[in-house]
Order: sequence, then C-alpha cells, then structure tokens
Amino acid sequence: MKKISFNKENIFCYTFFVWCLFIDLLITTNYSSRLGGKVQYIIVLGSIAILVAKELASLAELKSYSFFRVAVMVLFLLVTLKIMGNSYGLIFLSAMLFVVSARDVDFEKILKTFIVAILTLFVITIGGNKLGLVGSIFSAQNGRFRNSMGFSYVSFLSQFAFFLTAAYLVWRKKQISYIELLVLLGLDMYIYKNALTTSPFVLSLFLLGYVLVTKLINKDIVVRFSLTRVMASLTFIIAPMILWWLCFRAPLGIFMMVDKFVNNRLNLSVAGIQNFGVSLFGQKVQFITLDSVGRFAANYNYIDSSYFQNLVVNGLVFTVIILLLFTYVAYKSVYYRNDVLTVVLITLSIHAMFDPQMIILWYSPFGMLLGKYFSMDDTNFLPAKLRER
Repeated sequence: MKKISFNKENIFCYTFFVWCLFIDLLITTNYSSRLGGKVQYIIVLGSIAILVAKELASLAELKSYSFFRVAVMVLFLLVTLKIMGNSYGLIFLSAMLFVVSARDVDFEKILKTFIVAILTLFVITIGGNKLGLVGSIFSAQNGRFRNSMGFSYVSFLSQFAFFLTAAYLVWRKKQISYIELLVLLGLDMYIYKNALTTSPFVLSLFLLGYVLVTKLINKDIVVRFSLTRVMASLTFIIAPMILWWLCFRAPLGIFMMVDKFVNNRLNLSVAGIQNFGVSLFGQKVQFITLDSVGRFAANYNYIDSSYFQNLVVNGLVFTVIILLLFTYVAYKSVYYRNDVLTVVLITLSIHAMFDPQMIILWYSPFGMLLGKYFSMDDTNFLPAKLRER
C-alpha cells in the first residue's frame, strides 16, 4: 500500500477540498438548512488554523522573496482584515488566506483538487435532488422552467459548470482527448437544458471550441500574434474599462442594447454605483434579491458585475490590488505562451463584467493564481510538458 506523503502541498490541497466542498454545500445548495452554522465555523476556523500553521512553517522561505513582493503580500493581508466584515467575514478571510498560501503550491494540483470537489458537489447535490433528498428552486424564462437541481438559485449550477470546464481545460491543455471534450460538452448542455443560464453556457462553448480548433490545427492562436498577446496581457484592465464606458459613457442606444442582452445587469451596475458609492475600503451592503415567496423582489438591487461589486463592497484599494495581480497573471501566462490558460483568463475577464464570481474561490480556483506574485517561482505558468524538460 502506497504511503501518503503529508507535505505542504498535500496539506493545502486536502484543506482546500474540504473547505471548497462544504462552503459550496452551505452557501450554494439547499442542504444549507440541514448542515447549520456550526459546521461552517468548524470548517472555516479549521482551515484558517491549518493555513496559518503552514505559513508559520514556511517563514524561512520568505528570505528568498523580494522585499517589494513581501510588502505587497502584507498589504494584501492587512486590507483583507480591514474589509472582511463587508461581505462573508471569516469565509472571506479564509479565501484570501488560500490565495496567499497558494503561492508555493503547484497550480495543477489545485486544479485537480477543485475538479474533484466540484464533481463531488454535483454528485451529492444533483444526485440528492434526483433521489428526493434535497429540493429545487424553479423559475420561468420565456415559458420554460428553470430548475436549480438542488442548488439554492437557478444559475448556480451553470456557473459551477463553466468554472469546471475552464479548470479541466487548463489542467489537460491540448493533451485533452476528443472524448473528454465531448463529455464536457454533454455536461454543459445537460445543465443548460435544466438551468437555462445563457452566459456561462456560451462562454463554456467558446472555450471548448477554441481548444478543439487549436487541437485540430496543432497551433496556438492567441499567444501567436503580437496584438493578441498585448491585449491578452491587459485583459483585466481592458474589460473593466469597457464596462465603465458602457455604463457611463456609451450612447444610450448602445447601453440599452447591451443591457437587454445581459438581462438588465448594466442598469443594476449603474444603480449600485450611484446608490452605494465607491470608497477606499468598501462598505457592508444589504443586497435585496428574492421576496418571501422566492420571486425577484420589486426593489432588487444586486450588483452582478465582479468589478463593480468589488468596488462597492470591498473598496477601491482591494479592487486595484486584485486587478493588478490578475494583470500580472495574464502577462506571465502570455510570456510563457500558455495558450489555453491565456484564453481562459480572457474569458474570465469577460465573465467578470456581468457575473460576481471572479475571486470567489468556492466557484473558481483561478483566484489562487494571484498568490504566484508573492512567490519568485513562475513555473506554474508553463505547460506541464515544458516544466518536465
């Protein structure tokens, strides 16, 4: 029997698996009423304790890091402590500790851990729903019913499917088989048929199509040309700038056309900025979404955009830090010609214009790439076959 090696990467991945799975069950599924708040505190506090212990054991390694990067890491943690009460409290703190602690963990191991956690979540939740163990939320769209399949909101399952697709493609890269692509397509189509959430489904199809084309022609596309390389490197600067222009500078006709296409999300973003304002360290906001019978509230005020929600809730300082770190990640991905990761990052920057999951780690593992800035090791941006040479 093979002996399990409890090194720091294994400890991190085991902790992330438990944290991710249980936070998802508690926050995004209809199991939440059964699990209760005590489970949440046990998981969150336990994860924080393990991550802190891991970091204390790694203090000596900080000597090899540049002073500036360590200073940015300390600033990031101080800002996190300052704003954690604005949203998820200890859950937010634990998530940002995962970001920092991921700096010395192989990102491919993180991806595999996330994939297993989400597939386990699907089995528990969708399977439990089919067996009648957990109920669904239903809503109507153009005469068709949307089924949450055990999740606490109809779009949650589709968002998980999108990030699962992205994570799997980055992990497997162009070594992925046609059968694997077909299975991912089938999963995305099955979930879309039930949940009818368009944006993540379209973005998943784009990613699958891109990987299929590059596999067929056996050539990279985005990292091949100078213009696309520059645009890809700056995608987390360009996307929020386009969103700001659409919301506050675009002609009314363009605003209305795009707003209709994205289900009123531009209007909600504008209203959020105007009603709540933007400050250096954010504020606690009471978002109103559903009424007492589960329908959209008349005074619905949720800000779907990751960029604008972070500006309002987490503040200008945190948002600027996050965007600069994402830009670093995009630049390194382009620099090392990791074509699949680069395209996924572009897609994530577009997704963040209209959806809130950009740094929510129980949805997406890609926020943990930000921690690579705090390390001096860039190898995780290289495709695996090049790292092995």
